[in-house]
Order: sequence, then C-alpha cells, then structure tokens
Amino acid sequence: MNNVKLRRILAGAACRYLLAALLLLGAAACEAVPDASDLPDIPDFPARPSPTVSRVDPESRPTATPLPAAATPDTPIPNTRKPEAAAPTLPARSVPAAGDVIRVPRLAIVEIPADLPDYSRKDWKHWVDADKDCQNTRAEVLVEESTADTAFKTDRNCLVTGGNWLDPYTGQTFNDPGDLDIDHLVPLKNAHLSGAWQWDAARKEDYANSRAADYHLIAVDKSANRAKGARGPEEWQPPDESYHCQYAQDWIAVKDAWELAATPEEWAALQEMLEQCPAPVQIVEDAPGR
Repeated sequence: MNNVKLRRILAGAACRYLLAALLLLGAAACEAVPDASDLPDIPDFPARPSPTVSRVDPESRPTATPLPAAATPDTPIPNTRKPEAAAPTLPARSVPAAGDVIRVPRLAIVEIPADLPDYSRKDWKHWVDADKDCQNTRAEVLVEESTADTAFKTDRNCLVTGGNWLDPYTGQTFNDPGDLDIDHLVPLKNAHLSGAWQWDAARKEDYANSRAADYHLIAVDKSANRAKGARGPEEWQPPDESYHCQYAQDWIAVKDAWELAATPEEWAALQEMLEQCPAPVQIVEDAPGR
C-alpha cells in the first residue's frame, strides 16, 4: 500500500469520527433544554370548514324594518329658502289739476363707488316670454303702446309688424316697429351703477322686463334711444322739451320704486327739468301716488 492510499483512508476515518462527535453534542444540547418552554409556541389553527349551501324557506325569512313615514301635511317641512324680493309697484301717471302740487320723492344722493363690479348687459336677461303666449316683452310693449290695432306676421300674433306709435322723446309718429327700440327709461347700466350691481339674476330679469308701469319700458325712435345710451339726465335729455317734466317724474319714480340712488349731478339735472312742469313741484321724503 503506498503512502497516498494510506492518507486517504486515514482522512475518511477522521471525517466519520468528527461527524459522530457532532451528533453526540447535539443530542446533549437538546436534553439540556427540557421541553424548550422558552421558545414561542406555534398556534394550532382550526381547519377551514367546507362551505355548505342550504335552501331558505321563504316563509321563514325575517321581514324588513319599515322606513320612517314621509312627512304629512300635518307636519310641515321648514322652508329654508330665502324669499325673493317682489317687483315693486310703480305709481300711475296723473295729470295735475289747476292749483295742484306735483309731489315727487327725494332720492338717495350718492357718488358712484370706484370699485363696483363690471357691468355686463347679458346679466340682464331680456326679452322674455314670461306668460308663454309667444309674445316676448318687446312685442307686448308694442301692442300696449300702439294707438291703433297692431298687425302681426302670422295668425299666432307673436311678431308685431305694424301699428301706430308716438315716440315721447322726439314727438314723432311711427308705423314700422323696425324703426323703434324698447327703451328702459332708466337704462340697465345706469341701474347697475345706482345700486343694482348687488341684485341677483332673478331681480335683474324682473327689472329688465318689468311692465309694472307704462313708463318703465317705452317704444321710442331707435336713433334717439341709441343717442341716449346708458346716460342719465345730466348728460342726455329728450329732444322734445315738452316731455322733460314727465321724463324727470318718471325717472325719479322708477329709481324710487326700485330703491336706486342718484348722483349729485343727476339730481341737479332732474330738478332743472322739474322746473318746466306746469304746476309747482314739491320734493318729499315719501310721495306715493304722485
């Protein structure tokens, strides 16, 4: 036997001896830790049951709990909606008799603030057909103010095509409604600057289409109306001076009814126009039914 073979035999025996020694040491260590009670227990989970399907007798099903009964007329639901302000009633025009005094209300006089929201005409919805009779506000004013029977485009009587209108701004008479504008006596922008900037959309629509008085909206020569624009009496007055007294009274009545203010210059111009009235004028704090 050569030396190489002998060394391999001895190495194998040494390995077997070392393995046997390690096994003996491991067994002794386990005996030194009885029941291994300091090690965490592994929980013993119950087996998952298999699902079962069973039929339910319809008559054995529980009945649903009924919902609370709806409120009845005896239990009113509180109304939390803020009521809208009603459109004001304007006084009718009256012709003063001999010796009468024309009474007009005093308006609040304020300067226009510099920081008002911008005016937009599209915020004032018009012309509307409030009663759904196919005639919008423009058509209704034309029918109301015509001094002759009005003609219509069709037998539905929606679009006015003829009549007879006296324009108070110029004193001229017109037969073609195409020559007329329906003017807001106190223009929309002027109302905006006078306090209506704070109105909601519904109140602006009410103002833009109001027929509470026959002088709030008037059929006038479109050229005169467009010359007027949004200007107040301090910047524009009707060409027919015989109408100045009535124009000033109507302007003040509209602003008073809708709680709109006037500028100092506007109020001064109105007072000058009132001096042309055929009867004395009295400015009062509250003058219903002028």
